[in-house]
Amino acid sequence: TVTMGALKISLLSDFAKEYVGKVRVADLGVSRRVYESKSDTFLLQKCDLKLPKRVKKSSNKGDFGHLSVLCGDKKGACIIASKAAFRFGAGLVTVINKRNMKVPDEIMQSKTMPKSVTAVCAGMGLGKKFDKESLLELLARSEHPLICDADLFYQDVILDILKNKKELVLTP
Repeated sequence: TVTMGALKISLLSDFAKEYVGKVRVADLGVSRRVYESKSDTFLLQKCDLKLPKRVKKSSNKGDFGHLSVLCGDKKGACIIASKAAFRFGAGLVTVINKRNMKVPDEIMQSKTMPKSVTAVCAGMGLGKKFDKESLLELLARSEHPLICDADLFYQDVILDILKNKKELVLTP
């Protein structure tokens, strides 16, 4: 897509993704700064990705964090999140689920929160019918950083979960 003079926010929107492709700005002979204004909207690019560097030679997977992913109705969503955690540098990933399920060999499973956990991720495929007391126990009363996604925001206890969290990531 060729845009005249400057980038336009609408070209970066979710609705445009299927149609825009690679965006090129055509030079109109006047600086882009004349057309472009400051904005908090930006397009993430591959160069923005900063994965952890592992320079210590005598290390093991436990040295790189342990993420627990809360599993709900849609089990595939927690498996996808678990695999993504490994790609972003987590050393260990455990799926928290009431029942055992088939998961890739590198993903661990537990019915309770592991003691070595360093962060918790919840909401992907959680569903709307989840035990509120379990959510409070696993998420609100935990001191661990929390990544909140999707279905977690439909839960009645979401404000109780969020109010005392110091380290928190909210995703759409």
